[in-house]
Amino acid sequence: MKTLNCAIVAVLKAIAVASLCGMSLLTVVDATGRYLFNHPIIGSVELVELMMIAVIFSSIPLMTRARGHITVDGFSHLFSARAVALQDRFGALLATVVSGFLAWVTWGKAA
Repeated sequence: MKTLNCAIVAVLKAIAVASLCGMSLLTVVDATGRYLFNHPIIGSVELVELMMIAVIFSSIPLMTRARGHITVDGFSHLFSARAVALQDRFGALLATVVSGFLAWVTWGKAA
């Protein structure tokens, strides 16, 4: 299971890095073509949008796994450890539902 977890993390990191590099390269080439040669890349805005979605979808699970999201502990000291754990699970479930919805919308846009 640990090997599978490491493989998933490596794939998600690779997707994020490739998408960020692709966005940068596409933006530079598009801007160069647009302003120097008067010939922009057709569909570059849409491609950058889809790569941005890839960055977001690959980064959310990585941040959730690393517990790197911003949290506010205003009331957590009032609850038991079990209630805080339940709250964490609810947050993970909510993030999964939102990510699923975004994936559905993105799939429709990509089609």
